[in-house]
Amino acid sequence: MMTEQEGLKRDLHLRHMIMIAISGTIGTGLFPTSESTIATAGPGGALLAYAMIGLWLVFVCQAIGEISTLLPLPGAFNAWGARVFDEAFSFQMT
Repeated sequence: MMTEQEGLKRDLHLRHMIMIAISGTIGTGLFPTSESTIATAGPGGALLAYAMIGLWLVFVCQAIGEISTLLPLPGAFNAWGARVFDEAFSFQMT
């Protein structure tokens, strides 16, 4: 059994966070799906849509940052769901 001292090292540098953000952006299909978005909404509409979603995501990331500061639990979303609501709700979040 691992003691609390032998757990995972919690240390992310700025370069780690930047690479996680870039891989998350590319991994969501930003480039492959841009063609259909531009075809449907036009170039201006696509730019406006991406800007609106980007702004919305800033608020979501701020909220996640606040929650993770308030409840610094290993397991993030699942642990937060179990702590705030119920174990069954936490299971549904997986």
